[in-house]
Amino acid sequence: MKFLSHLKDISKTIMLTSSFIKYQFPAIVWCGVIFFLSSLQGNEVPGLKYNTDKLAHAVVYFILGAAFHRALKFQKNPSLVSFSLLLTVLGTFLYGMSDEFHQSFVPGRMAGWNDVLADVAGGILYVVFYMRYKFYEQK
Repeated sequence: MKFLSHLKDISKTIMLTSSFIKYQFPAIVWCGVIFFLSSLQGNEVPGLKYNTDKLAHAVVYFILGAAFHRALKFQKNPSLVSFSLLLTVLGTFLYGMSDEFHQSFVPGRMAGWNDVLADVAGGILYVVFYMRYKFYEQK
């Protein structure tokens, strides 16, 4: 009996781990990619013109929004699922702010509110695309 109980515990752990890897881990990895890119010194950053820089921010945070939403949408807590889109926008805003704060310490890089706005715009764009997709999927 003890063996079966132990086997059941192992099975539950494996299921929780695979769920974590499938849903939460991509958001953590993408946050790590953003952190790495933010850590590049000014002379190591590929040359982006002003307008394309904001577009790059929006695209990167659109992907982060998708990863955050995926992590939240498949939670067991119904409140997290219900507010997953709002929390996605809030998460992209908070991570964007923390990213700009981090960037302010990197030589040759500058932090700016315009970048945070582009980050949030990416998160909001994800939510808009997701809601539009869901709307047409229901028809």
